[in-house]
This record gives sequence, structure tokens and C-alpha cells, in this order.
Amino acid sequence: MKKNRCNVTASIGKGNGLMLNGHMDTVPAGDGWKYDPFAAKIVDGKLYGRGSSDMKAGLAVMMIVAKELSKKNLNN
Repeated sequence: MKKNRCNVTASIGKGNGLMLNGHMDTVPAGDGWKYDPFAAKIVDGKLYGRGSSDMKAGLAVMMIVAKELSKKNLNN
């Protein structure tokens, strides 16, 4: 693990497992942006900005999955 970068691991229940894997980093802003990469601008129904098509939605879904799985009886 790199310094100043967090990792999260969790286990629920016993037996077979399910791994959820994602990342929170984004690509550098760089040059050539049509819209401000730090503004999260919506144009014609599309979101433009740094990280707008990265893992953010996937990470949100993983948190929902973990929450729902925690409600189940997984010790069987």
C-alpha cells in the first residue's frame, strides 16, 4: 500500500466469497478540455469533468451491495 492512500477490506459471513474491487483515483486534468475539468458541467444531458466517467458510480454501487449483503443471513 502506498503512503497516504487508504484501502478498505471487509468480510461478511462465512463460506463462499464475492470480491468487489474499485479505485478512487482519476486521470490528471491535462490539456485539451473543452469544459473546465473541475466544474462537472452538464451539456446536452452529458456530464463533463475530471473523473465523470471513472469508477465513482461503480464504487457507489459496491457500497450499496455491501449494505444489502450485510442485511442477509450469510452464516449458512
